[in-house]
Amino acid sequence: IKSKVDGIDINIISEANDQGALYGAITQKQIAEILQSKGLEIKPDMVVSTLIKSIGEFKVIIRHYEEVESQIKVIVTKKS
Repeated sequence: IKSKVDGIDINIISEANDQGALYGAITQKQIAEILQSKGLEIKPDMVVSTLIKSIGEFKVIIRHYEEVESQIKVIVTKKS
């Protein structure tokens, strides 16, 4: 699974104000659901991330086992 997850980019479009702050936050559950939609068995508790509350690029760790981790990139853009 690690090799399938490493390096994946996830694009999320969300509503935000002019300063780039989101009206809400991107959660571990949302990230896990996107990965699940790509056919990967990722549970929300495997996603090591604080809530994402702004537009930008964020590195997120997916912890498969205690010492086995993957890194993905979450790209949040403003909904137009």
